[in-house]
Amino acid sequence: MVPSPIKWQGGKARLRRIILPRIPEHVCYVEPFFGAGWVFFAKPKSNVEVIADVNAELMNFFSVLKSDVEGFLQQFDWTLYSREEFVHIMERRGLERGPLTRAYDFFYRIQSHFGGKYNNAIDWGYGRGKPAFDFGGIRPRMELAHERLRGVYIENRPFHDVIPRFDGPDTFFYCDPPYFDLTGYHQHPFAKEDHLRLRDTLASVQGKWLLSINDHPEVRHWYADFPMDAVDVLYSISRQKSGLKSGELLISNYALPTSHEEGVVP
Repeated sequence: MVPSPIKWQGGKARLRRIILPRIPEHVCYVEPFFGAGWVFFAKPKSNVEVIADVNAELMNFFSVLKSDVEGFLQQFDWTLYSREEFVHIMERRGLERGPLTRAYDFFYRIQSHFGGKYNNAIDWGYGRGKPAFDFGGIRPRMELAHERLRGVYIENRPFHDVIPRFDGPDTFFYCDPPYFDLTGYHQHPFAKEDHLRLRDTLASVQGKWLLSINDHPEVRHWYADFPMDAVDVLYSISRQKSGLKSGELLISNYALPTSHEEGVVP
């Protein structure tokens, strides 16, 4: 089991132990909402694998890890975790940058926000109860991610392009879209119309799919004709405060084994 190389808000770090046993046999594995890729990095390798996301900086980061992990790591040889460097990175957001610099900037930014939140606010993270982030210690997990990404297709495309493109009887789609009716945690807006388009797209595929999403009455209504299982998820609020328990739905177009396990998402 390979850990994700990044922290990312809404990532399925602990919920993956509930998701993994529910993945059916397949030849082609596709994740249209990749994020940190906790499920992808934890599962066994498939014959064909596709990871996709509409976040261009996120997909550039994984493309760089796949193609030039050493070049990426060399940028951190003399990097210090400081507000000055963070502000410098934020100030060059609109400038033309190569893939390596973009990947460096992206990683530095998500390490500087609590919970992997990626936004345009200059709110550099620090804590009185923990040391500064040590960029010198990132090599092992970046190299593991590099090895895991070998042979993987990386797409910066929306779900409605990716799903039809790779659909087939032997394809399995794991979909983890932004939560419905929850604002402020996702960089790219995902409206009710997008959720309905996702439902209609999934309803027409030849392959199998598993969707993880927040438990909401409207979501239950949209997917009433599909197998559905509810699990509890514990989200951390901060390093000082206790977590908030919330319901999560696992929905699919194939029979799901039921479970009452509780997942924990840091």
